[in-house]
Amino acid sequence: MVLVMQAKMWRLFIIFSLFSLVTCEEVCHKNSKDGEQCEGSNQIHQSAVKMIKIAEDVRMPEIGYGTWKVVGDEPIYKVLEAALDSGYRLIDTAVVYSNHRSIAKALKTLLPERKLSRKDIFITTKIPTVTSVRNPEEEPNLRDCQNGVKKILSELEVEYIDLLLIHSPPSSEEERKEAWQCLEHFYETGEAKAIGVSNYQVPHLEEISQFSKHKPHVNQILYNPLVATSQSALVEYCNKHKIHITAYTSLGNSTPNRLLNSAPIYAIGQKYKKSTAHILLRWATQQGFSVIPKSLSPDHIKQNIKLEFKLKKSDMNKISNLF
Repeated sequence: MVLVMQAKMWRLFIIFSLFSLVTCEEVCHKNSKDGEQCEGSNQIHQSAVKMIKIAEDVRMPEIGYGTWKVVGDEPIYKVLEAALDSGYRLIDTAVVYSNHRSIAKALKTLLPERKLSRKDIFITTKIPTVTSVRNPEEEPNLRDCQNGVKKILSELEVEYIDLLLIHSPPSSEEERKEAWQCLEHFYETGEAKAIGVSNYQVPHLEEISQFSKHKPHVNQILYNPLVATSQSALVEYCNKHKIHITAYTSLGNSTPNRLLNSAPIYAIGQKYKKSTAHILLRWATQQGFSVIPKSLSPDHIKQNIKLEFKLKKSDMNKISNLF
């Protein structure tokens, strides 16, 4: 009898072990817009955020923390502390945000405290045109792109950037070509794991396709219900050519805020017992986009990442056609 019981317990142990192995593996499913999307990836330690494949061997969190207008060591430390503790692993920054060094300083303390390392964090940054910076001799910019990117790596105190973007299209075709070829160089050296653009329209993307060795992996654009119609052709183009879209200003930034104060969006939120911010962010991610909301409130930072629900198609369509 004892031997029979032991045999049964051993079989149960084997079954449980196999189940654990299966459930701990990375699970990816195809997305018609962006290629593969992955859940449970071991690339993002201690975070349940969905991962989106943007390039070969590169997966980006679906939701990240945007650092626009967050400047200074103490403010950056506080928001990144809240973000990391809430499960964020993507940090979105840019040269013109003037916070590279503050981010590096904060992560130097915050990561080891949470038993995290550089590979657990996904950093997106953007190199600007020369006209976008106050001091072109000191600040990284596209006039001297190669030295500019090297300076960005130094400011962030990293050996590579997960996603390097051109912040906005340079004014001439030749400048745009040189800028993209510069990013391709860093992609090929491995100092940029993925490359892309921001604020590029269809003609700019078509132009790149004429000479590039590597297509943009990402186009980071203004996208929310206020501009859904005007950006529809760009979205269609990016989807067709497998260029992933990161949406910025998902929650709006007008005064008063037409999105966060929208009665119809609030009403939709009540049906799902979610905030208006949740509905706006989920509306974007449900289209296959990644989002990078910013907040200075630790509570809002914590809440914004909780997007484990699905909007009905009728509600998606209603939001898309509100404005």
